[in-house]
Amino acid sequence: MRQTLDKRKKTISNRVSAERRPVESILVFFLTIFLSLPCFGSYSEKPDDSSRRRREPERDWYRSAEARQIADNILSWQSPQGSWPKNVNTRRNPYSGDPNKIEGTFDNGATTGELRFLARAFNATGDRRLEQAFLKGLDHILKAQYPTGGWPQSYPPGDSYPRHITFNDGTMIRLMFLLREIAESPDYDFVDAKRRQAVKESVDRGIECILKCQIRVNPVRDTSLEDSGLQEKFSNGVNGKLTVWCAQHDEVDYSPRPGRTYELVSFSGSESVGILISREFPACKGGGESLFPVSSFL
Repeated sequence: MRQTLDKRKKTISNRVSAERRPVESILVFFLTIFLSLPCFGSYSEKPDDSSRRRREPERDWYRSAEARQIADNILSWQSPQGSWPKNVNTRRNPYSGDPNKIEGTFDNGATTGELRFLARAFNATGDRRLEQAFLKGLDHILKAQYPTGGWPQSYPPGDSYPRHITFNDGTMIRLMFLLREIAESPDYDFVDAKRRQAVKESVDRGIECILKCQIRVNPVRDTSLEDSGLQEKFSNGVNGKLTVWCAQHDEVDYSPRPGRTYELVSFSGSESVGILISREFPACKGGGESLFPVSSFL
């Protein structure tokens, strides 16, 4: 009896592993397209001397009067919490209103671009105001991460749909790319060791969150399993087919969630392709298998 159960466990394990083999040609097609786009903050992890020399003109520009004015403008738009508002050009003009009324967010590309600019400007100028604003923004991102590993659109999250884990418009993936840069790139050596360790752990939790959010459908009930505990384990969706992701997921149980009234729970193609790009995160676990397999959906 024991040997029979062990054999069936091995069969089920092999079945689940088979589901995790990606359709490489299709994934390569998507990744070739999206990795060719100038987005998600690519960088050289260990720049050689020639790359450092090439960046000297950039450093000179960050020391210019124009760049200093842009940095001042960006500083003026930072919310008391540490983030920046969306759908506004924070580089063009300084904010002249009440700072307490600035509504910062991670949505629509907000906050990550400002933080990258401040880091580059600080490296070039040594202006401590830029360093402190950057660290404030970084601390805000770390604080905003849920215990389950995801991020809401903004923090504090509120009660409506923006509180959900937000893949919509690349929000969570964009944050994770920035955090990975901070953890690994020498451009962020000014960030203290304690923060950089927290950033690495944050990225790891984010990856686990993405895995848990991946939608499984059609769990298969194996009637050959005689052990009730084993039957329950493999009939509750754990062995369902891996598919893709929704634009939002529940911040507690990872289930797909709707957005606005016309944004229903769905398999989201755009957000899922964005997640597939994050396969470049150094977190594949053994055997070279895809971190986020989608073969059963494709």
